[in-house]
Amino acid sequence: MEVDSFLFFMSLDPSLRMRVLQDLASLPTGYVTTYSALGRRHGLHQRAIASIMRHNKEPDTYPCYRVVAADGRLSGYALGLPEKIRRLSADGIIMKSGRVDAGNILSEWEWRDF
Repeated sequence: MEVDSFLFFMSLDPSLRMRVLQDLASLPTGYVTTYSALGRRHGLHQRAIASIMRHNKEPDTYPCYRVVAADGRLSGYALGLPEKIRRLSADGIIMKSGRVDAGNILSEWEWRDF
């Protein structure tokens, strides 16, 4: 399965992958977005976004930990979910019952206001 994920990732245009990561870097501290919202911003399926996040080699520059499932659930993180929770907490993200509070999730439209 990991080989398939890597091959899918490599099939994405490198400049598109970089645009997604740069866009993510512009997300204001204290907010997260979802795989689907980020995908809609770039015309990509949420799984393509997940693949880009999974292969992000610079999580401090491109904060992939700020991408969550549409319902606020925390999904995988290369450095482990405890580290994702730590980083989100350090950003001031509020979590309730293992999910990011909806008030911290920006849609692709709300993001334009920043």
